Amino acid sequence: PPKVEYSLSERGRSLLPLFNMMCEWGEKNRLG
Repeated sequence: PPKVEYSLSERGRSLLPLFNMMCEWGEKNRLG
């Protein structure tokens, strides 16, 4: 099968801290 590689642009990489914060928030605020 054909292989496709993805990479984040500089703008996309600038969002990584936000995603990390959202993941941490989700862990702290998980129901249950």
